[in-house]
Amino acid sequence: MNNTLTFSPYDLALDREFLTAAHCETFKLTFKQELKPEWLEAELAKSRDVRDGAYFDGKLVGICDLQRRSLDGFGDYGRVNFFYIAPEYRNRGFGGQLIAHSVDWCNSQGLDKLTLNTGKDNFKAQKCYERNGFVRFPQIDTENEFGFLKNIIL
Repeated sequence: MNNTLTFSPYDLALDREFLTAAHCETFKLTFKQELKPEWLEAELAKSRDVRDGAYFDGKLVGICDLQRRSLDGFGDYGRVNFFYIAPEYRNRGFGGQLIAHSVDWCNSQGLDKLTLNTGKDNFKAQKCYERNGFVRFPQIDTENEFGFLKNIIL
């Protein structure tokens, strides 16, 4: 069985059901409350450099939103703004493939660091990130989230 994903931009209108489910699950796990429709609309309206979907047999099974950022004393880096694999596709290596896709984008941009945050109680996601080379990076922690950093060899 071939478990290879393909990546291409997802469609904010056509993939609305998937995006809503992804954000609702993540928001509830992270913030312990239901996602309000206006928050979802605001989140989806934000500018991102990359809004890619991960497709398995033509079906959207994951998403990764990426952005180039810069911080004094830290330099330019890649930022995962949203990362999600549908529950029925987890534990099949798809998270690692989506991370590798994010690293490829960073390489194409000349970026040697990739950061992200995940809910403090999202232990499965934390393990996935650690298995794929991320380390805790408390400098970007938030009240509800832990920060993670992956150094990238260009």
